[in-house]
Amino acid sequence: MSTTNNKAVVTHIYPKMSFGIEGVKQRPISDERECDVWYELRELTFDLEPGCILVATHESAHFLLEEPNPRVSFGADADFHRMFEYKDGTRREDVHSGRLRFARPKQLTRTHHDKTTTVELLPWNLGIRQCADEVIARYKPHYDSATEPLMALVLVDPQDWCHLKYLDKVVNGCPGLPIYIFHGVHPDKYGVEREAGRKEDYTFSTLPEDEEEDALQHLLAKYALTMMTAPSYAGKTHNAISMGLSLVSGDAWLGQFQVPEKMRVRYFVPELTAGRFKKFMQRIAPPEVWKQHEEDCIVRPLDCDLLMLDSPEMIEKCRGCYVFLDTLGYFMGLDDNNSYAAAIEFAKRINHLIKEGCLGVCGLYHPPKYSKLKKETGNILTLENQILGSAGFGGLLRSCIAIRNLNQDANEGLWCYVQGLKNPGLGKPFQVKGFPMEYLGESRYLSELLGTTGTKKDQVKAMLSEGKTNKEICEALNVSANTVTSCNKELKLFADLPTDEVFQNEEGEE
Repeated sequence: MSTTNNKAVVTHIYPKMSFGIEGVKQRPISDERECDVWYELRELTFDLEPGCILVATHESAHFLLEEPNPRVSFGADADFHRMFEYKDGTRREDVHSGRLRFARPKQLTRTHHDKTTTVELLPWNLGIRQCADEVIARYKPHYDSATEPLMALVLVDPQDWCHLKYLDKVVNGCPGLPIYIFHGVHPDKYGVEREAGRKEDYTFSTLPEDEEEDALQHLLAKYALTMMTAPSYAGKTHNAISMGLSLVSGDAWLGQFQVPEKMRVRYFVPELTAGRFKKFMQRIAPPEVWKQHEEDCIVRPLDCDLLMLDSPEMIEKCRGCYVFLDTLGYFMGLDDNNSYAAAIEFAKRINHLIKEGCLGVCGLYHPPKYSKLKKETGNILTLENQILGSAGFGGLLRSCIAIRNLNQDANEGLWCYVQGLKNPGLGKPFQVKGFPMEYLGESRYLSELLGTTGTKKDQVKAMLSEGKTNKEICEALNVSANTVTSCNKELKLFADLPTDEVFQNEEGEE
């Protein structure tokens, strides 16, 4: 069955007044009317897939029930149920009302400053984070078989200022879930508005609380692009697979980096055949572990057709998933990686993918050849020497992870040096070794490990990255304050550039 809600769509329904009020004139905002939405909801109940329509009426009378039954309606619930199932007192034949469920109060325990606790019962609403999490957990692509999945969410007469705080969280976490909001009578308009994923401009008060910026703490950015840069045989694929396992299992990566919430993973790897990639996975975890998460971790290797980022099939596969692109070059579609304009076009495709419901993208990337040359870089890793066209990618990136193999012979096994190049809160580099992968703790910087300090300019940048003051750097390296200021500007050019500014910049390269 097809409906108009085939994407992450929120449908707003404004009723027409049944009687006139002097001085008040409602105007239609669409050709659709409230009755059209009721018909659409009734059609949903005949879907062959399992699931229910969850209705929240925000009624405080629910407090009267100690053990409420979601199948029983009363008060505002009963009113909604009658409109849904009956016409002129006769039961409708075009609805299967057994698939209707009513949200019941949410019990919250609050801890106060004096360490005492109180228990409150509040009407179920999306102003409560636990209610939003419940909807996301019951969304079909990632629901537990013991929990009834949702086919639609209906919110009746919510108060915008307090009942819809986590609506965006639900929309982003449940792409494809139809959400219907029945508003009270509006004095200026009536009809149906379909958001279709578009957002209006924000004021400070309507900006959402962005509480979960990371998919994987300090390393994988949520709703943004992460680049993992490393030469061949440096361990980037193994690290990415291991991170993906943490995302689907919810376990901290390497026992150190937390996963705020579990999420499904799509791993696109056109470089490896299916059999070879399976060997990679088995180095990270035994088959019985992967089998526990088969529905949540889907792989598309060399054996499958290559999909472009903006293709409808790619967009559909990425909805509701965190995505790994191994390697990114297959998906960029760039003739000139140094081109600022080409980088912006790629940025637009990534942003569109995320707007359509992708939870974030990690692109595995081969850095330019000169990045490995001691003479060119002094073995100091920066955003500029790891990514071609970094002026274009600088604002798009929310995380950049550089990896190097510390073994003299790349065939000796996994021993990784990992450094965040745009990862606030990560701290110093760290090392990972062996199978199963083991966290070895914080590491000295690569230039120190390899016995080189690089050029004076590189040394200045390294000390700035470590948080040294201008005075300390001038005294330690015998350089002028102007040199330090110039290096600091170069570092901030990319680290502080926000995504929106990239699209507004028409000047081209730096």
